[in-house]
Amino acid sequence: MKIAQYLKGPLGVQKQAIVFSAFAKAFGKTLIAGHPDFGEEPVPGCIRFWAKEVHLYLEPDIRLQIEDLFGNLIMRDPARAFAPEAKGDYDLRVEGGKIFLDAESLSNLLNRYLLPGTMIEKISIAFEGQTMKAEARINFRHVNLPISLESEISLSPEGRIALRTRKLSSANFLLSGLLRFFPVEIERVLKLPEGIPLSVSGDTLFVDAEGIIPRPKVFGCLKAVKLENERLALTYAGTVPKPPLLEPAPHYLMCVGHDMAIGKILLRDARLQVIQIDPEKRHLDFSLESYPCQLIEGIARLRPEDALLVSIPNL
Repeated sequence: MKIAQYLKGPLGVQKQAIVFSAFAKAFGKTLIAGHPDFGEEPVPGCIRFWAKEVHLYLEPDIRLQIEDLFGNLIMRDPARAFAPEAKGDYDLRVEGGKIFLDAESLSNLLNRYLLPGTMIEKISIAFEGQTMKAEARINFRHVNLPISLESEISLSPEGRIALRTRKLSSANFLLSGLLRFFPVEIERVLKLPEGIPLSVSGDTLFVDAEGIIPRPKVFGCLKAVKLENERLALTYAGTVPKPPLLEPAPHYLMCVGHDMAIGKILLRDARLQVIQIDPEKRHLDFSLESYPCQLIEGIARLRPEDALLVSIPNL
């Protein structure tokens, strides 16, 4: 029986209480004991974070495909416990690694968070080779017009994502004719307000890397940006140190340090590793919004030194 079905009905609240009570009974020792020091002085409000071959779902239709990554989850209020679903309470500072964004996830990020309030709307992204293609509508001089863009992606000297326009066209007959006979730079067509992570200069649209993923905010020193296998690849400068894994696994999430809240459960000075319940899978899914259902359908084991190892199914 699916957990969502199990928790429905008039006894849903009682059933949830039973689930969390069983979890607390099994791992109560972890809730108060924490773990020993790993040789580093803990920083208040900071969780050391590793991920390898993980599809991290920020929202059901927005995912980060992590190849290998190390960073620090930084609580905006160090007094608060880290709760993965509270995406506005923390930021991720990437210290090294590589993240991929597929075209659908990038389109949803742009439409939901970056483009509202601008003259661009309903953008749809596609990747072909080393070219990014975009279909969108713009409010050009109070007229809603369709446009098509083809851009080359690179990293600017300032560390911003640069989209250099190679082709600008429109399905609108009049605008298409104007663009064919009077080519213009994208700067003359797209007017963007100040204070957003987008800017335009000449024929190039710039995206601030720190603004492309807003909740939680993901930032770090970008070393390279390019298209790989029809995905946007963001490579961050730095190294990925060996994590203190509880169990070897081909794909995992690892969190060390600070307090962590899972539903009503509070893990003090947590040491948590999440792995795929089926090691034959090619990656691990972890959803910031629906991970409690994954945890309940998974297997949790208390390991030496009061660490917690959780095996979960993919979404």
